[in-house]
Amino acid sequence: MKLANTSPEANIYADIAGKLAIVLFFSFGAKQKVLTVVALVASSSMETVQRCLHVIAESSALVFILLVIATTLFRHRPLSAADGLEPWLSALTGTFLAGTLALLPSAEIPLPLILLAAGMSAVGGILSACVLLWLGRSFSIGAQARKLVRSGPYAIVRHPLYIAEEFIVVGMLLLVFSPLALVIAVVHWAFQVRRMIHEEKVLSAAYPDYVNYAARTPRLIPRLRPLRRSRA
Repeated sequence: MKLANTSPEANIYADIAGKLAIVLFFSFGAKQKVLTVVALVASSSMETVQRCLHVIAESSALVFILLVIATTLFRHRPLSAADGLEPWLSALTGTFLAGTLALLPSAEIPLPLILLAAGMSAVGGILSACVLLWLGRSFSIGAQARKLVRSGPYAIVRHPLYIAEEFIVVGMLLLVFSPLALVIAVVHWAFQVRRMIHEEKVLSAAYPDYVNYAARTPRLIPRLRPLRRSRA
C-alpha cells in the first residue's frame, strides 16, 4: 500500500470536503437519535428495564455521534494517508455497513436476549464515547496519520474504538438475527480488519516509534499482565 503524495493545498481541500461530508451525515444521524430517545421515553409498550436499557443505548450513541462531529470539526490535519481507492472503500464499508442491520425486521427472541442486546449496545455506546473522547482530534474514518495516541485505552490495545463499536454491532445483530444479518456482520468485520491493517501501515510510515508500540501492544485482545505506562 502506498501513501498519498499530494500537494498541501490538495490535502487541505480534501480534508475540508471530508469534514463536510462527515458532519452532514452524522448531523442527520444525531437528529434521528434524538427522535428515537424521545419516542422511547414516551413509550408504554416496553418493560421498564427494557425501555431504560434502550434509552441508555440510544443516548450513548447520540453522545458518540456528537463527539464524532466535534472531533471531526477540530481534528488535526493529516500528515499522511493511504493512497488508492480500496483503503477508503474499506473504511466507509467498515463504518457504515453495520448500520444496515437497523433496516432488517426484528427477530422473535425471548426477553432475556432482548435485554442482553440492549445492554451490549448501551455498553458499546458508552465505551465508544469514552474512547473517542480520549482519541480526540486524532480521529478519522479513513486510514490517516494525524497524531499517534498510545496512552489510556490505546495502551491496552491498538484499536479500542473498534472493539467498543462491536458491542453495538453484536447487540444489533441479536435483535434482528437471521442468515442475512449474520452475513452483514461478518462482511462488516472483514472490512474492519482491512481498516486496521491500512491504518497500521500508515502510522508505521509516519511514526518510526509505532513499530515498538505495536510490538508491546496487542491489536485487539488485551494481555493478562500489568501494563507499562505509555506516553501519548
